[in-house]
Amino acid sequence: MVNEFKKLGLKIKGFNKDVKYVHRKTKRLRLFIFFDMLWCKIRYLITSTEYRVYEFYFMKNKERKHYLSKATHNFYQRFLCPKKLLHMLNNKENLYTRLNNYMRRNVIDITDIHFKDFDALAKTSEAFICREKEGSVFKSYKIYSLKDYRSPAFLSEKIKDDKKYLIEKKFEQHKLLKEISDEYVFVNFVTVINNNRVDVISSSIKFRDGSFVITGHVDLKNNCVEGKLKVNKIKDYGTLENYQLPKLDRAIKLVKECAKELSEIKEIEWSVCFNRRGDPYLMDARLWHDVIFAQVPNNHSKKKGLKKYYKELMRKI
Repeated sequence: MVNEFKKLGLKIKGFNKDVKYVHRKTKRLRLFIFFDMLWCKIRYLITSTEYRVYEFYFMKNKERKHYLSKATHNFYQRFLCPKKLLHMLNNKENLYTRLNNYMRRNVIDITDIHFKDFDALAKTSEAFICREKEGSVFKSYKIYSLKDYRSPAFLSEKIKDDKKYLIEKKFEQHKLLKEISDEYVFVNFVTVINNNRVDVISSSIKFRDGSFVITGHVDLKNNCVEGKLKVNKIKDYGTLENYQLPKLDRAIKLVKECAKELSEIKEIEWSVCFNRRGDPYLMDARLWHDVIFAQVPNNHSKKKGLKKYYKELMRKI
């Protein structure tokens, strides 16, 4: 009961914060904003946060109806990504095995590897990319370098202690991506199987920048990051505008082929990295949770939501 009261208190606090934000932006009466948010909650299942993020306060109802709320998307996901199939995405070892023909390099499970075998593996590379067997690769991956350990045995023990059993040789990423981050830059694509075709409905980049995580929309037509991108690696936390990315056509082809291979799940977010030659390397596949970010009006020249697309999609399922 106490936890329920705490949750209610946080919701009220967040609601008031959103009302104050919209009031500062529009100078409208707070009571008017309150009832407009309440109407949108009933009519469009939109939370006060989504109301603020989507900039509903600047829109008429005919524009608002095109936006997909997180609650509605979560309902659709029950049919697009049934719970009984989620193990196909969550278990990375099985995922890589299923998509072995598209991996283009070896990812090895060292859970039960013998010391001599790991010693031989350590002679093939100076550093390794390691990740956990389940969960997000972006969150769990870490680079281990042999030079930081007394011997391969100590490195093997450390990797196992950290439970990052899936490892591969470290590869050099594309020069365009190295310019914005020393960490790996993940380019994400959301695929949806729509009848017999595969649609890419959203794309973004994501990378670690010191203690921050930087994200940005990707313009697939112009092969660049939409709008401004702030990165710590540029002097004085510099801003890059419409930053060009490696050619994405092969990456799009790769994720579409993978989507067909995992056709039981209709909606998947794929993560791809690029080596120095521009070859796309599949890193991860998971449930898509960023439906709000994908529809943020500030990042698009045209304000367009995803609700119409999903309504038509659900009629076909």
